[in-house]
Amino acid sequence: MSDLRRKRLEHQIQEAVSWVLIRNIDNPKIGFVTITGVRVSVDFKFATVFYSVLGSQKKIDETQTGLSSASKMIQKLVAEKIEFRQVPLLRFKFDETPSKAQKLEYTFRELENEQGGSDNDSRRIEENEESGHSDP
Repeated sequence: MSDLRRKRLEHQIQEAVSWVLIRNIDNPKIGFVTITGVRVSVDFKFATVFYSVLGSQKKIDETQTGLSSASKMIQKLVAEKIEFRQVPLLRFKFDETPSKAQKLEYTFRELENEQGGSDNDSRRIEENEESGHSDP
């Protein structure tokens, strides 16, 4: 099958899993979950569903446990929602990208604070020189 079909299936699964979690799954272990993406294997037998969740590592672990315990029900409801002969087996994996991005952002802010705003001063001087204004 083509990459286009795989991408379309990934999108359908992402939408369906999100819909199922909002409307059909009432598990207190599953926190505020965002489905960030889906990757379907080349043979279309497996789909890794990436998610992010707000909270501590404990909340992340609880959410993984909740998703794992509800996976058969989620699988069944997703199969009813999407138009595909055989829905790939869903596997849930925490998406570390948002937390890694947050850590990088924090590091950049710390570096900026260590520099004491010298970059901002030099940018302001350059902007004033380009516009023909002088800084009082």
